Amino acid sequence: MINYQKDNFFERNVDSDIFHGFFSRNGGISKKYFRSLNCGFVHGEDKYNVLKNRELVCREFSMQLQNLKLVNQIHSSKIIEINKNSLVKNGDGMITKDTDLILGILTADCAPIIFSGKQFFGILHVGWKGLFKNIIANLVMILKKKKENISDIICSVGPHITKKSFEVKVDFIKVLDKQKPGLSDLISYKNGKYFFDFSLSIKRELEINGFRKFNILFNDTYSNNKRFFSYRFSKKKNMICGRQISLIGRYK
Repeated sequence: MINYQKDNFFERNVDSDIFHGFFSRNGGISKKYFRSLNCGFVHGEDKYNVLKNRELVCREFSMQLQNLKLVNQIHSSKIIEINKNSLVKNGDGMITKDTDLILGILTADCAPIIFSGKQFFGILHVGWKGLFKNIIANLVMILKKKKENISDIICSVGPHITKKSFEVKVDFIKVLDKQKPGLSDLISYKNGKYFFDFSLSIKRELEINGFRKFNILFNDTYSNNKRFFSYRFSKKKNMICGRQISLIGRYK
């Protein structure tokens, strides 16, 4: 296994035939608000910069940009099976067994989650809305239909907003109590503010749904905003926010 860090990605793993990378916001060509490895087509960004940045991250694993597949993320529980002929669709997760493909997810506080089984590998974009809509349970249902053993699947959760930065309001707590009452104890109160332990909520959902081999990176995107894009931080500063990318693929 190769596991190391450098400026343009936080974690890069190559384990047997599976590879994945949780990239930072550094090491690309974008300017100003989008400095520098922005991989999202957000308002005000140059399309050329995004495509060049995506090419750079694919190159880290000796893959071509044309092999990269992404979805139009909508904070849902929708997971799509992808092949080389698939067009861009709405959703927040992808699975495939096609070794010609590399799957990507864009984040800026939400959690990228990669996973690999005996046949299939995939990636999820998990924000609190997708978590509350049971995207992890939906993944398990799909993989079981594909005859994957959930307890054998290897899973990793990339950098995301953590408890110390995830301030919430009373309206959020009401939604939590209604949709995910089993996570209600993950709200804490400090100095007149409420905070949600997003990291532990993901961990709990993985465990409840049968995952046993998983790793969570507890790196806060909000407080490390010079290394990661953070939507909440950018909004607070009245700036436009870029997106970092996470990738997974399988060599032939």
